[in-house]
Amino acid sequence: MATSAIKLMAIIDTLSDKFHFDKNDAIKILSENELLPKKLLPKIIKPLNISTRAFKEAYENKFTEVELDKIKGSGKNGCIILKDIKHFINNCDEE
Repeated sequence: MATSAIKLMAIIDTLSDKFHFDKNDAIKILSENELLPKKLLPKIIKPLNISTRAFKEAYENKFTEVELDKIKGSGKNGCIILKDIKHFINNCDEE
């Protein structure tokens, strides 16, 4: 039984209004549990100052924007590279 993305958003909106919760939180919880169709998954935008491979590693390790801001990039023009991400992870493990 398939339900359209539009119908699912209407369901989430209705429930969030009736039970007074944030629909963005509901979408986040549902996406973490892999219960949303691809059309409703939150879009992830890669910052400009990080390489694609470094961003993928940061995403897999569930880095927050605050953690990414703490990393000083050693790539060209201060770009964060994979080595910087791994160094940050290793330093966090030592603490």
